[in-house]
Amino acid sequence: MRGHNAAANLSSTFGRSKVNEFRFGLTHFPTRFDTPWTENLNARFGIKNAPGDKFGDGEDQGYTRMVPSGFAALGSSSFRPNINVLDTMTLADTFSWQLGSHTLKLGAEYRRVKVFREAHRFRAGAFNFNGVYTAQRPNEAANRANTGNALADFLLGYTSGGIYGRALGEEIVAPYYAGFMQHDWKVTPNLVLSLGLRWEATLGGFFPNPEKQSVSRYLLPEFYGIPPDQEGIQFPKDSRDCGCDTDYNNFAPRVGLAWRMSNNTVVRAGFGIYFGQADNLQAQFSHYFTGPPRANELTFPTDRLRPAAILSTGFPDLPVGTTIPANASIDVTASRLPTLYSQQWFLDVQRALPLEIVVTVGYSGAGSRHLATVRNINLPLTPDPVIPANERRRLRTQFNEINVRENASSANYHSMTVKAERRFTQGFTLLSSLTWSHNIDFAGEALNSNQPFIAYRDHYRPGLERGSSNLDRRLAFVTSFVYEFPCGRGERWMSSGPGAWLFGGWQVGGILTLLSGLPLDHTINVDLQNNGGRVRGNWVRNPNLSDSERGIDRWFDTGFVVPSQPGQIGNAGRNLIIGPGRKNFDLLVARNFTLPWSEGHHLQFRFESFNLTNTPNFGAPNTSVGLPDAGRITTADEPRRIQFALKYFF
Repeated sequence: MRGHNAAANLSSTFGRSKVNEFRFGLTHFPTRFDTPWTENLNARFGIKNAPGDKFGDGEDQGYTRMVPSGFAALGSSSFRPNINVLDTMTLADTFSWQLGSHTLKLGAEYRRVKVFREAHRFRAGAFNFNGVYTAQRPNEAANRANTGNALADFLLGYTSGGIYGRALGEEIVAPYYAGFMQHDWKVTPNLVLSLGLRWEATLGGFFPNPEKQSVSRYLLPEFYGIPPDQEGIQFPKDSRDCGCDTDYNNFAPRVGLAWRMSNNTVVRAGFGIYFGQADNLQAQFSHYFTGPPRANELTFPTDRLRPAAILSTGFPDLPVGTTIPANASIDVTASRLPTLYSQQWFLDVQRALPLEIVVTVGYSGAGSRHLATVRNINLPLTPDPVIPANERRRLRTQFNEINVRENASSANYHSMTVKAERRFTQGFTLLSSLTWSHNIDFAGEALNSNQPFIAYRDHYRPGLERGSSNLDRRLAFVTSFVYEFPCGRGERWMSSGPGAWLFGGWQVGGILTLLSGLPLDHTINVDLQNNGGRVRGNWVRNPNLSDSERGIDRWFDTGFVVPSQPGQIGNAGRNLIIGPGRKNFDLLVARNFTLPWSEGHHLQFRFESFNLTNTPNFGAPNTSVGLPDAGRITTADEPRRIQFALKYFF
């Protein structure tokens, strides 16, 4: 990925105590993922009416994707070309003034972020083939699987389904403004106090040239509190219409102190509030969303007796973007989204010990508020003992999902840490730390691909999901060291003779890592809730087995939950299973050879072993309770690896 950057800095001094610094920066990151073809091949292959072939935008290279079940797919990637551009401009100024024991700082910042995204999803379309039309008895699953052949269906041109559409994307702009002041005060020679206040606000997102973009929103009376006659699609009125009320109430105080109790002991403490920005401007910050009606993705369903489409006739016409197709999903967001922020605090005591070791004992915590979440409010309001959720829509039967995007979740973190450190002295350095922590939240993390972001049992009561975070690792012990033998020329021992030649220049280092396991969420394969939420069943007992009981074939007690009662939401919470921990030791053994022809030149031979003890570090078990593989682990991290290296330093 290529990036273009430009930066400028101007520092100005006014007298002996005043300094001003002005910074300017530009970044431009364009990316494009494309197909290997440069021409449209659909006409040559006789594929008709692919949507992108009629757009006239010069992006019609490649051909329609063919997906026969059980065989390799043919054709262009369904999401190509994919174009993304990130542009950022930053202006910042900081003024510092030294007044004896006081240091004052004032500053301001302006940042303009623009994100352009154009994902040509299914513009070339995709046809699926599953062997249903060459099966003896298509309506019998076993017969269909044993007698049908997807490749034969493909050769006959009988499709079992498919999808086609137009590009999804947007150009979104989010200006950012901030100002701060900070006062550092050296109260006494042993006590320093720091006081600060920051204000910031992110405006938008705005959509330049909205008439050329695919963004819109659906005004739902039940959600927005508007009269029923105002229900319908709304597009941005102009490039300054964000459909939002900006949150300007973002004041963030910071307090810190450092106190030297004695020559060997220092106490540090601090508290601060830090406002953040959305990880994804479109999904977590915008009030207009890309999608229907201007950007549709349509599917044609399987009919086991009549082909969904005949390959020779091509795709159905893509509807003009004026209405939302049936069974599409829509997104809604309150006009005012409070800005997400984190409260952070810490207290630690640092003490110098003999052997030049410094030990730090500390506590730190954080409370994150207004975190981004998504809830589907087109699910049934209550469970049902018989009727499935997809037959019991609450608001609008014409929609699939009505996703409420809101900043309504929170998280808490607490930790105790003990750290011992010895800086490199007399050939030896050490860094060792032990951390106990607990992280609690209400939903999965958007950036953690190993766990679902939405795991609600009841989308109308997200508070039921309060539990250990996906990232909650209770114990972590990490030690690293490097030791150089004090032998050889210029060293304390064996500085000459055979001993210097034999033992001089050796170095040993290592990293020991001991980590407890991460919590894992589970499901149960019997759904008696019928509310569309995550199905976990009713809790019976602790799922976590003792070390002597568990193994890769049965990591946890698979009978720890049972199906809930019909029409009731299960009481088992999230992240109850603790996954495998990690034990690892990496070793380095090296020797330096001084070269005779020039000072400062030497050769280093290195032996490196990763996971020296070849301890297996297993992956997560299958947590789908009720399935045959529940509780089994089928993956593991890399085994021991050994490598040799030769380095020349000059």
